[in-house]
Amino acid sequence: CSLCPMGALSDLLSKFCSKRLSVPRFIRNYGLYLGALGMLVIFWSEAVSSMPFSPRATAIMLLCITTFAAISGLLYSRRAWCRYVCPLGKLAGLMSRCSVVELRSNLNVCNTNCTTHGCYVGEKALAGCPMYEGPFSMKSNQDCILCGNCIKICPDNAPKFNLRLPGHELWTFLTPEKTVSVLLPLILATQLFRGMETTPLFYQLEGLLDQHVVSLSLCLVGMIFISYLFIRLTASSIFSKLSDPEVKKADLFIYSLLPLCFTFELSYHLEPLLRRAGLILPVLGRQLGFNWDTLGLHAASSSVTVFQLLLVLAGLITSRVVLNKIREDYEAHYTAPTNLRRGWPLVLLSAVYIY
Repeated sequence: CSLCPMGALSDLLSKFCSKRLSVPRFIRNYGLYLGALGMLVIFWSEAVSSMPFSPRATAIMLLCITTFAAISGLLYSRRAWCRYVCPLGKLAGLMSRCSVVELRSNLNVCNTNCTTHGCYVGEKALAGCPMYEGPFSMKSNQDCILCGNCIKICPDNAPKFNLRLPGHELWTFLTPEKTVSVLLPLILATQLFRGMETTPLFYQLEGLLDQHVVSLSLCLVGMIFISYLFIRLTASSIFSKLSDPEVKKADLFIYSLLPLCFTFELSYHLEPLLRRAGLILPVLGRQLGFNWDTLGLHAASSSVTVFQLLLVLAGLITSRVVLNKIREDYEAHYTAPTNLRRGWPLVLLSAVYIY
């Protein structure tokens, strides 16, 4: 997100020609749901317009997001669109919880030495956090774009850029966050949706309805229903009685699913990356009138498949580790690590991903 041109445009407009209005309470309270809806619209329109093979459809989608980002920059200070609504930012922020890096602040230094909170409000020529998120209050990677402003501003070197174990954030949370509870089931649904649209079952539905758009819409709605149902039902079978009755079992189970969802998303995009990225030079050469076809590279299908399988299996192992740690922390009578009887939903989802 720190390199996003749409966010950069919003940031530029907010600095030089913004009305600097306060972000409405409606956007602050319901931006998460607007972003979730936007994410579903993006995946639906991607399928309807064959976006992976249509530069025009891709350009229209990016232009729509850029328009919203520009309007936000003209009305509000900082990156209000990026912080509260952007569907791509919500997706990237959720996946960043599996990251091996983080930016966190030394709270002892912040509470003892700091009186100005310059990392949030800004100082002199340096702007404060563009995402309305001071490092002294940051508990996750969700809303941090790693711009580094807080590191430059702080005279006490409280903010630090740290390395960590992948997924460490997933078992150190104190209470489940609404962002994860809302977004992850929808991401799981879009992943199942992208797989379903290439199966014989979808072709039968399309032939029955004789409407491509309607068939895709029903398929997406069906996958959302299945995703939520799967999470709610399996969470009850995995967790025994919780030590905190206010915490929902489904919200805990969602955290354990995140590494598996992340590795599948990565493996899903691995094929176009390894098979098409190496064709950039030949395509560029044709645009410029040169024959650079000999400079093209691409991976063999068998190699890509092996990497995809390894990624999904790595996600399964990480999800099992996270699930066991969450059970240990939240179950009232934790007795044994997660076995197949409790971990079968992860195995089932991995098998579906591989299929």
